[in-house]
Amino acid sequence: MKFCLVVVYGLHIIHDRLQLWEYLKQKVVNTQEPLICMGDFNAVLTSADRINGNLVQEMEIKDFNEFMIYTGMTELKVIGREYTWSNGCICSKIDRAIVNAEWMLNMNQVEISVMQPAPLSLELDSNIRGNHKAFKFLNCIVAHPDFLSKVKEAWRGGHIRDLKEV
Repeated sequence: MKFCLVVVYGLHIIHDRLQLWEYLKQKVVNTQEPLICMGDFNAVLTSADRINGNLVQEMEIKDFNEFMIYTGMTELKVIGREYTWSNGCICSKIDRAIVNAEWMLNMNQVEISVMQPAPLSLELDSNIRGNHKAFKFLNCIVAHPDFLSKVKEAWRGGHIRDLKEV
């Protein structure tokens, strides 16, 4: 089964995420295959996505909600911790996986696991995955002095299809 994966890291400031929403809108509406966007959106979607902090304001959820409505994306069911970020007092749900209608119609996986401390885990059904091993990314890799130069080199070389800095 062929599908499109978009890994998301949203910037911390609402205004700075506008470019992310525009990029994702274009990606979603121009994709006819199953599509999943997952990662740290750094944005809450509903007022229930934060506890023990300031009340969620309309301006915090407006852009994300408009994106979801415009694209028809659906959030996958979460297994595990409800809140994916905490500073010890405030808890927020900012990491999530959202999918398009094609995903819901064609893929067996309709839930996502939240691991400790916050990464999301998507395990594909064995008849889709085949014999491939799971992709693992170790955070310590980014400390390597050549990490950024190697990533930029791969992007420029066209080894990775359809990547864009957002």
